[in-house]
Amino acid sequence: MDTNTKMGISWTGTLTANPIGYQHVYLKDHNEHYLIGRPDTTVNNLLIGTMYIEHVGTMNVTNCTTGMFVPVQFKAAGWGNSGKHEIVGKVYSKKGDTREVATLSGKWSESLNYRLKHALKDEFLWKANANPDQYDWQYWFTDFAINLNNLPSKMKAVLPRSDSRLRPDQRALEENNIDLATTEKTRLEEK
Repeated sequence: MDTNTKMGISWTGTLTANPIGYQHVYLKDHNEHYLIGRPDTTVNNLLIGTMYIEHVGTMNVTNCTTGMFVPVQFKAAGWGNSGKHEIVGKVYSKKGDTREVATLSGKWSESLNYRLKHALKDEFLWKANANPDQYDWQYWFTDFAINLNNLPSKMKAVLPRSDSRLRPDQRALEENNIDLATTEKTRLEEK
């Protein structure tokens, strides 16, 4: 990854993260190399109102192997959240070409579709997994995020001692033993 982030906050209570540089993605099974320039990310209503995050601007994706180029527009939410999380992209066979090969559309948080230039209907590309039960009680985490700290007994034997899931304070916190977690955290960090 060849990237950094420039952060800024406005007097209106909006935090903006402007990515600088590019992200490289290699798909070894397909022998493809992609270069991705990410859109800006804003955290809105830090001071007043309901806080929310959105990605706004252009994400340029270039297939360095084939030359294919896709500028993807991330739209800002409008009044009443119209347009929230919507994206629109145009696929070109190479950068600088003016003839579209296909289009992308959808919401980055729900599903994406594509349509080849002369096709009559959209084709399904990707759909987000359903949220777990009571996800609002789990800080809106996905199943993936909820299970990041999961420690099956089979895995315990093969993990390195430095794995954070083996910390006694983490385990106690996972098991809802707050007093033990606090004691262990203090013991570990004040050696």
